[in-house]
Amino acid sequence: MKTLFVAFIAILGIDAASRAVQETKQAKKENAGPAVNGLKLSLSTNKTEMMLSRGGKIDKPATLKLTFTNVSDKAIKFNAFDFSFNRIMGDVKAAPADSMNTAVAVADRKPIVPKAGDFLEIKPGETWSYSQRLGFPGFMPLGGNRFASHSVVKPGEFRIKFTYNSSKEIDSPFAKGIWVGRLMSNEIVITVKAAKAASGEK
Repeated sequence: MKTLFVAFIAILGIDAASRAVQETKQAKKENAGPAVNGLKLSLSTNKTEMMLSRGGKIDKPATLKLTFTNVSDKAIKFNAFDFSFNRIMGDVKAAPADSMNTAVAVADRKPIVPKAGDFLEIKPGETWSYSQRLGFPGFMPLGGNRFASHSVVKPGEFRIKFTYNSSKEIDSPFAKGIWVGRLMSNEIVITVKAAKAASGEK
């Protein structure tokens, strides 16, 4: 499990404190989950179809991106504290169920202290996107200091969505006035097909 955890940190490119980097932009129209308290969450990907080689490998995983949009008329104080480990949770449903293998591990971490930069402002009509890459197949946060490693073992259809949770229970003056609630993203579907045999192969 320790090896899996180290790989997870390396691939996401985050430090032990899991500081999210702000990337605020003007909102673009895109699919998203339902708005809650003026905020909504969108999940997007750079591709919805991949090929599984005869050797059981996928050349390049799909990149996943989370985007939070302020759809209210007031600025929102967004909670990005301990973002990767305790704010977001990915969920993947495979069809057929045996087309994917999943390994789950719990991170053994020391407590971290919130900083001012963990709580950022999203103005009306603007967005904040998670700047570290999430991918499928690959590593995915499960919340509660847990994460999963998903691998595709045969062709199938994979339905992916994310949940974001912001709790009031943060003992820090920096957290005063944060947005409180639970968001669900839209669902995306990624199809993995068997690669065609090369000419001359049986």
